[in-house]
Amino acid sequence: GRWISRQRFTYKDKKLEKQRVNKLEKVGLNWSEKKSSPRKNVSQWDTMYNALCQYAQTKRGENENGIWDGNIPVKYEYETTDDPPLKLGMWISSQRAAYKNKKLGKERLDKLEKVGLKWAVMELRNTLSWDTMYDVLCRYSQAKRDENEN
Repeated sequence: GRWISRQRFTYKDKKLEKQRVNKLEKVGLNWSEKKSSPRKNVSQWDTMYNALCQYAQTKRGENENGIWDGNIPVKYEYETTDDPPLKLGMWISSQRAAYKNKKLGKERLDKLEKVGLKWAVMELRNTLSWDTMYDVLCRYSQAKRDENEN
């Protein structure tokens, strides 16, 4: 998840080596993520923002001081009653990346800051090499192909 997102961002910034682009495309990596919302009449961004507001409200309610730290685990999924869970943690990661790259509009920036989102979190340095992660992706991709054949 996170490693693939980094590869997509590096690719979009035109900083991913051609050899790596070729390898990832050979495995079948899609450079764009699906961006559709199952909720009618509400944009995907607004749907995710509303889920963030609910998450922040819940976290504030769980804290005796009514404080939320402004962070969400990257793998956190917001449960819904009538649709699949929303990948809120991944969405937050993409909002932070847009902010970092100065591609987040002022209105959205203001809304996210108002709810209390923090723009930086302590990041653990990934100790696995690019080639190691690529091998993991290849094994995963092959397993998926094998599943589809059965």
